[in-house]
Amino acid sequence: MAKTEAKILVVDDDVDILNTARMYLKQQFTLVQIENNPEHIPLHFERESFDLVLLDMNFRKGENDGSDGLKWLNVILNLE
Repeated sequence: MAKTEAKILVVDDDVDILNTARMYLKQQFTLVQIENNPEHIPLHFERESFDLVLLDMNFRKGENDGSDGLKWLNVILNLE
């Protein structure tokens, strides 16, 4: 089965989620990159353009209001 031509970036602070997502997605898509530090998102976009970003909403322990994810979504939208 041919892979779908797509570039995906997965950003999450949980390494287990990143590795699982990469293993699953790389079977279906041509490029899957993972990142556990959202500060590095701009570096990924300097090297590659992505069709899809899967972004965790909470990067700080104890926080679960989604404000981290919204902050980084804004960064991503302003990179393009």
